[in-house]
Amino acid sequence: MNKVAIGKLNALSIYIAWFCLILCLIIIILSLAVSKAIFPYSIYSMMLLFASGVIHFILAFFVRCPHCSKCITVQGMAKIHSNSRIVYGIKGWGAVALQWFSGNVLCIHCGNEVDTNAL
Repeated sequence: MNKVAIGKLNALSIYIAWFCLILCLIIIILSLAVSKAIFPYSIYSMMLLFASGVIHFILAFFVRCPHCSKCITVQGMAKIHSNSRIVYGIKGWGAVALQWFSGNVLCIHCGNEVDTNAL
């Protein structure tokens, strides 16, 4: 599998994880407010959240910046580069994930532009 496809799957797994997190919170709030019958669906959402998180964890180590060779969507405890973009108030690896399908992102480690369609 090429790095472009792995990067797209990585970004997609992040989107799925964010969606499941929001869905799980909505289901829990509705089950507390309206009916306890829908609570088991939050468990299904948590399972999908966990699975997509594991997929992201594995794939994130295969998507590297061609300039500094560091993982683009793995921030850890390191400070992000000052050239990193802020997207919708999100910075760091989250901003990279949000902009992944735009064609280019800025590396959070070195600040260089990375073409996501030609990794």
